[in-house]
Amino acid sequence: MPVGTKQEYMSIDKIIKSTIRSEFDEIQEVIKRILEEKEETSRYLTRKQVAQYLNIGLSTVDYWARIGKLHKIRIDGSVRFDKHQIDTDFINSKTNYNGKH
Repeated sequence: MPVGTKQEYMSIDKIIKSTIRSEFDEIQEVIKRILEEKEETSRYLTRKQVAQYLNIGLSTVDYWARIGKLHKIRIDGSVRFDKHQIDTDFINSKTNYNGKH
């Protein structure tokens, strides 16, 4: 079995550590992008998701959308609601979901 010098082993060790660090950094970036994409996807809610999020009925979601209390968005022909807008309109304004202040 060949035996290398201490410097050769230290050099190999540095190369391995550098490679692992580089791979780890790339994996972190991929995970970060996936999480950002997931956040963007989960930002737009269906009416059922809105009802669950606000703990209200589907008919209330429909009514609030009709009167403009909830703002509809059309995405590829489907109706969605922006979760950030809901948070701004309801949670940050401290409006009770039943419409009471």
